[in-house]
Amino acid sequence: MYSHITAFEVKLRLWEAQLAVGQFMHFPRIAACAPDDVDLNTCVGVVTSLREEFPSRFTGVGPLALGFKLFTSPFDFTVDEVPAPLQMELVELQCNDELKAKYRTASPLSSSSLLTNFQITLSM
Repeated sequence: MYSHITAFEVKLRLWEAQLAVGQFMHFPRIAACAPDDVDLNTCVGVVTSLREEFPSRFTGVGPLALGFKLFTSPFDFTVDEVPAPLQMELVELQCNDELKAKYRTASPLSSSSLLTNFQITLSM
């Protein structure tokens, strides 16, 4: 879910920039309108308002980002990037070639059983 939230936030920035210059590729209904019928300032204003309000709706997600990323791709982290209580566990996990091979071929959700010894207890 975290990836969907961040992707939508990036899309809002993209749409805002595209609408500001009159690019309507992602807005076929607006593209179908006559140019004189489209108020770019209103279109941009709506997306800008949504983009500015978006972070306040998902304030609790930001602090959890590290935990989400650590759980879905633990082999992509350097030990220094994780909280101290998890560093030794991460070293053990990353040095286990068998787990690494299984993790690379499994999806993050199905590989959660591989990580039973790697307890993610972020207490930041």
